[in-house]
Amino acid sequence: MRSNILAVLAAGLIAAGAAYAASPMSVVTTIEKEIVVKDSKGAVKVTRVPAATVVPGDTVVYTYHLKNAGKAPSENIIVVAPIPAQLKYIDKSAQTQTAIVTFSVDAGKSFADAAKLQVTGPDGKRRQAEAGDYTHIRWVLSVPVEGGTTRDVAFRAVLK
Repeated sequence: MRSNILAVLAAGLIAAGAAYAASPMSVVTTIEKEIVVKDSKGAVKVTRVPAATVVPGDTVVYTYHLKNAGKAPSENIIVVAPIPAQLKYIDKSAQTQTAIVTFSVDAGKSFADAAKLQVTGPDGKRRQAEAGDYTHIRWVLSVPVEGGTTRDVAFRAVLK
């Protein structure tokens, strides 16, 4: 089995260290916006379209498609994604299959469960961090990605 650490950045994928240069793991990022429409019966349906143009208030979905092009399972996969400063993370929207999700409020220097994060407010007092305070999301996959398969992780945010 292979161990991999994947950091997802706006420019693409950075594998931590030269030891991972031959990794069979790759990441493709999809950025979409949600469109809410009502059908002729008044039922609300949410669809996604490429986020070519977004305006304040639009909901944006970042999906990271992890692919293991090798034959052997890859384990210890860690995906770290920054939340762009122009976006506010939507609480509890980080999606995945079998992963531990943690957050950072210090530009990715440290990560913890959302309930344990604190920030200093404008008044100088410590308070519980809110979804809008998060700067990064980290997914630690708890199950190996089998050879020849893909796994997705995603989050939703609103353009400020």
